[in-house]
Amino acid sequence: MRPGSTFAVSFDVHNIMNDYVKYVYVKAPVSTSFQPVGYDTWASPGQIARDGRERATFIFKADDNLVAGVYSLPFLLTSESKTLSGASLSGGLVSSLQTLTTTEYVYVKVDGAPSLVVSQKSSVPALVEAGKEATVTFDVFNNGTDTAREIAIDVGSPDKVSVGSASRHIYLGELAPKARTAFSVGFLADGAPGRTGFVLPVGVSWNGGSASQDQGITLRTATRLEIVQIRGAILRGVNDQKLSVVVRNAGNSPAEGIRATILTSYPLTPSGRDSFIQSLAPGEEKALLFSLDADSQGALQEYPLQFAVTYDDHSRSESDVLDASVPLQKGAGGAYYWLAVPVVLFAALFAFGKLKRKPKKE
Repeated sequence: MRPGSTFAVSFDVHNIMNDYVKYVYVKAPVSTSFQPVGYDTWASPGQIARDGRERATFIFKADDNLVAGVYSLPFLLTSESKTLSGASLSGGLVSSLQTLTTTEYVYVKVDGAPSLVVSQKSSVPALVEAGKEATVTFDVFNNGTDTAREIAIDVGSPDKVSVGSASRHIYLGELAPKARTAFSVGFLADGAPGRTGFVLPVGVSWNGGSASQDQGITLRTATRLEIVQIRGAILRGVNDQKLSVVVRNAGNSPAEGIRATILTSYPLTPSGRDSFIQSLAPGEEKALLFSLDADSQGALQEYPLQFAVTYDDHSRSESDVLDASVPLQKGAGGAYYWLAVPVVLFAALFAFGKLKRKPKKE
């Protein structure tokens, strides 16, 4: 017999006395390991004649978590009549001048049984792009008392996702008691925007058992902004310099009302307003425009930039911070000065020479 099974216990109540007996009762044991199904007390339908027999039958349900072993079930035999002193479950002689009370034992052997439990082991990626596969890993644990054999996994295909053919039917072989193994399920999101929750039906079967371990999964198909390119040189000592930051929607949901604020530190200072993009479709690229002042004493090196971005993703207000950097380059003002000096000097000399030139005699 295996844990969780239902079984019957039947035996004869035999009157071995020289006279009839009556008021015969048999009380079944009640425990957490074996629960009677229906009644737990049997009563003789009438008197039991000399050398007569009556059949007592009980139905029990074994606990699901019983370990393998042999269990004893004590049955109590009683009577309200003193004449019952000759009745016995085992057929042995009983001598008593009082009301008979005796206990008979029935031994039940419980075989070990595997019991498999499936649970989600890894989470789905934060963003599942339409047409691309996501993978979730499940853990299989044998919580039983025997080796599970011929383990098979069957995965259904719920709405909004498509389970890969290689993940629908998985064969795992054997799993010893208290051991675990894992399997992965790959599926495609259908591209529906927003956070989508669904139930992934996972059925597991093994020798002598099966279970349904449906797993609730939430995946996110949404906007994801990223910086593609930064255009424009930032020169030391120059104000109101234009900086173009090209961003792309790398998600699978459109972004609306994109507003970006540039965050800087010395020697860079924003000199303009926030930048705004009306909308950005999946895969589309557009430029955010900013103005910066650069202090003349700033070191010539790379400086970090951050862009605080807010936008609407299907009526949901979202925010993100994008990181980038820009080099501070030497300003061109000094070069223009040294170039201007010889030009002005040459012009002055030319003019002076022209004034001193004597007119030709004719």
